[in-house]
Amino acid sequence: MSVAVQICRSCRTQFFPPRLRCACCQACAFDEALVRTAVIEDITTIRTRRPDDASRGYLALVVTERNLRLLARLDRCCSPGAQVRLQVAADGAIAAFAEGGADPCGGDDGGSPA
Repeated sequence: MSVAVQICRSCRTQFFPPRLRCACCQACAFDEALVRTAVIEDITTIRTRRPDDASRGYLALVVTERNLRLLARLDRCCSPGAQVRLQVAADGAIAAFAEGGADPCGGDDGGSPA
């Protein structure tokens, strides 16, 4: 399932999560659109104290086609500029799935790719 975003009927500004009133023009009427893909703008690695590889996760700031920025949980390490497929996970979080390619983190101890 893609990510549902709101689009203000008056000024066409996009919002996520849903709002009751547009922050730009104060209108209260919205349309809904599905966002399927985005581009990674930045990435961060999240670590826990567990020594295994499952202790590492990735979060990314992704930008949609119409410049809406969303925070998404990545399925694996990716470089900024990579295209990802978006969907809402069972827990309600936005999940991003890389479209192939090599892991720029190379399975090392992670960190943001330079």
